[in-house]
Amino acid sequence: MLNGKRKPWDSTFLLLTIFYIALFLALVPGKECYAAGLTLNAIKLDNTTALVKSADPASNPDIPLDGKFMMTFSNSVQGYYDGSAKNPPYIVDNRGRVKLERIVDGGRDEVAVKVEDGTPLTVAYSVYGNLIPGNQYVLTLLGDIAANNNRNTLGADIEIGFTTVAPQKPAAPAFASATLLGDVLTLSGLPSNAANLEYRISADGTEAGYGGGSELAVANQTATLTVAGLTAGTSKVEIRVKANPNTNTPAGEVAERTVEQGAPPAPGAPTVEKAVLA
Repeated sequence: MLNGKRKPWDSTFLLLTIFYIALFLALVPGKECYAAGLTLNAIKLDNTTALVKSADPASNPDIPLDGKFMMTFSNSVQGYYDGSAKNPPYIVDNRGRVKLERIVDGGRDEVAVKVEDGTPLTVAYSVYGNLIPGNQYVLTLLGDIAANNNRNTLGADIEIGFTTVAPQKPAAPAFASATLLGDVLTLSGLPSNAANLEYRISADGTEAGYGGGSELAVANQTATLTVAGLTAGTSKVEIRVKANPNTNTPAGEVAERTVEQGAPPAPGAPTVEKAVLA
């Protein structure tokens, strides 16, 4: 500025500066701006039974050991959305934004689940192994779950608690007979090569006479035990499927048989070395 007058090139420079700044902002795409505002409308088991939206596992009892959770939101959300045809292009991948945990001794152990690609957002929780009966779980929808528009997110984690169905007793195993020959007790007609059975014996045939259970080794459909002090027609044997703490499964129903007297093996035919005719 000279003598209080602005030089013409000052105004030109200012206008050019504003022009180039505006041009730069127009040509350089801004970073996507996510906004919370996505809300969970409903979560259903196999798209039929609605779950209570609560973190308390007692709020949703008797959930089966295999199935799918399907969720609907205020905007369209799916596991994987290909927005490569959009301008600008983008991908929404929610497959790692859901987790399932089992409550164990006050802590949590993560359980593998599969989030499917399509819509509605679907979590298959039995793909990598069924859940454990009678246990508490928490399904967490992470706050960065995004809508297909690549803008709206949950903004905060949402937890849905549930409890699986009570464990069921296994049925009584097949058990055809218990035969005694000397001190050898043969149990027959058992499940072939079963490795999950246990037995106990009552020498006097009463409930009070039963001792503790022992693991039963089965070869084909037979188990052989050496037991002294048994009486055919009086002593009894019980067999059942063992409890499995890993799956929270209780011991099974009992199959009981009264000990029968076994038949001694038939004598073999006599050996004839030679016959001489008189």
